[in-house]
Amino acid sequence: MLMIFGPLTVMILGMLINAWTAWGRDLDRMMSALQSSVWLEMQRRIWGEKTLFSRWILLGTISGVLAMSRIHIKRGELDASEYVNFPRSLRLRVVLADAMMLGAILVLLSILGLYKLHE
Repeated sequence: MLMIFGPLTVMILGMLINAWTAWGRDLDRMMSALQSSVWLEMQRRIWGEKTLFSRWILLGTISGVLAMSRIHIKRGELDASEYVNFPRSLRLRVVLADAMMLGAILVLLSILGLYKLHE
């Protein structure tokens, strides 16, 4: 049981970090740091900024832009200077929360695979 609840707890903590970031002023700081991002602006117009769900989607968009910055810079969807000047603490928080969720999912899938092999 601990093998399942451990990764689930880590995944939920990553989700709580993202929810806290999305609901607070930090998302507004992130949006203002990436003002010239065409992709982010398009997502903001589609989803809005009022509800937790829409802010969560925008945070996921920012996370994707930061994770694949080279591609977005090549396409002209992200300015290289904005990426360099993005607040380091916010970047670290987003990357940490995403790594926690991804790592927990990979561990859970590994446990499931080992369980199926054992049957």
